[in-house]
Parts: sequence; C-alpha cells; structure tokens
Amino acid sequence: MAWLATAVVTLSLAEVIANSAVWDLSIALAPEEQRGRYLSVFNLSVAGQRVLGPVMVTGLLLGSGALGWVVAAAVLVVAGGAAERVARAAGERMRAGVPVDA
Repeated sequence: MAWLATAVVTLSLAEVIANSAVWDLSIALAPEEQRGRYLSVFNLSVAGQRVLGPVMVTGLLLGSGALGWVVAAAVLVVAGGAAERVARAAGERMRAGVPVDA
C-alpha cells in the first residue's frame, strides 16, 4: 500500500509543477495586447482535454487492448518532446528579444 501513496504523491507533485509551468508559459508567450484572447483559447483547450480525455480513455483505449495503450504512450511521448522543443525555442527567442510569432 505504500507504493500507492508514493504514486499518488508523485503524480500530484508532477501535476502541480506541470500546470504552473504551462500557465506561466501561456502567459509569457501571449502578446500583451491580446493576452486575454490567448488565455481564453488556452483555457478552452484545457476544458476540452477534461471533456475528451475520459471519452478517449474509456472509448478508445480500453477497447483496443495493449496495442491502444502502446500507441497512446507513443503519441504522448512525441507530443511531450515537441512541446518541450517549442517551449525552449520560444524561451530562447524571448531572451534574445525576438518577437515570438503566434
């Protein structure tokens, strides 16, 4: 049972760190004059994830067996790597004073 408590704490900490980083990044990359619009779209995407996530897991993954989980894991790894590269590139451009295109 200790492993379950450790997993819950680890997941909770990772989620807090990831959420704060994502919100900080979305605010930093939005042009100041259009920040409200950008953050509205960002928040809409978060809400979409909360709606579509459970549907995808129950509808697609549970019915597709192990192959579905492997494909989902691969998609998440690729998406995570792409997000990291985009964030790093945007950060470097911001530090260099180059405007970040939307």
